[in-house]
Amino acid sequence: MTVSVYPNPSVADYKLRVITAYKEVIHVRILDLLGRELEHTTIQPYQTIGIGNYLKAGGFMLEVRQGGVVRVMKLVKF
Repeated sequence: MTVSVYPNPSVADYKLRVITAYKEVIHVRILDLLGRELEHTTIQPYQTIGIGNYLKAGGFMLEVRQGGVVRVMKLVKF
């Protein structure tokens, strides 16, 4: 599974695209640095969505989960 998030850092929203060989639904969560969930959504493989447009300036974690595969990335918002 390959996760692309751009632009990072951002002043507006992020574009998220997940490329994977599996057809299962992908669960996406944005967490603050204390682990509290701020946003949760689901997407399909190869779909591009906008996320995080409401976030205030700071650091966040992006968790992308499909089945047993999990990717975590840091997001920065100015």
